[in-house]
Amino acid sequence: MAESKEVKQWVGLLTSKEDARQSKMKARYTELAGLSEEDRVKQVTDMARAEHELDEDQLHVFTKSRLETWISMDADKAESVARAYDEAMKNLPGTLAMRRVGAVQTVARDLETDKVERLYELLPSLLKENPRAVITSLGTSVEKKPKPVKKAKRKFLFF
Repeated sequence: MAESKEVKQWVGLLTSKEDARQSKMKARYTELAGLSEEDRVKQVTDMARAEHELDEDQLHVFTKSRLETWISMDADKAESVARAYDEAMKNLPGTLAMRRVGAVQTVARDLETDKVERLYELLPSLLKENPRAVITSLGTSVEKKPKPVKKAKRKFLFF
């Protein structure tokens, strides 16, 4: 499949520094949010295909930048772009869709709790399996249920 100039530029953001990459991503996503849903999904489909054909390490770097950008964006715009990614994945081969799930969950594991909470609002279907931590005064931990009290077993002695 021949990639358009825009798609080549999109994955070319990988060579930019993190803050420059996020700035350019934010501008592109803001532009996409202003399009009709049909046009947004069409363009995001091409972008997502190119993203998910990157090698594993590059995909994780790109995914982290994308998620961090969505976190920093206006909620309505970020949600419309996130929904377009969901729709785009329905039009792509299953292997690319599964790479997306794996990349998002891998990157999300290393994010701060408040960022994961924000992403959970944007991508609930992808983050369902990621445990959301509970903050305690001693640090981050998962709430544990108290263990049930065990009854002492009666011992029978046989002579």
